[in-house]
Amino acid sequence: MPMARSASPAVTAAAATPTSPAPSAFGIQLGAFSTEAGANNEWHLLVGRFSSELQGLREHLVTADTPSGRIYRLQAVVGDEAHARHICESLRKSSQACVAVLPH
Repeated sequence: MPMARSASPAVTAAAATPTSPAPSAFGIQLGAFSTEAGANNEWHLLVGRFSSELQGLREHLVTADTPSGRIYRLQAVVGDEAHARHICESLRKSSQACVAVLPH
């Protein structure tokens, strides 16, 4: 019986540990900005404009240092590639830039 007691808390702890999105989960990129505030502001505008397409998604900023300075890539983790491409296709029909990406 002692084995069952020692194994039980480990199983409970593992089941209670939240998991983050898989590193291979696809996302969408909606733009790149020179400031974090600019990227955040754009996210709020896009959520208001495209609420059905972006429903349930959260913004994800990816920074990159370039020769002309730091940029902030506005992304959202979507899940699978087909879903990411479907969202981008819908957004592009409304003239919104969008590309399916593997998030960093």
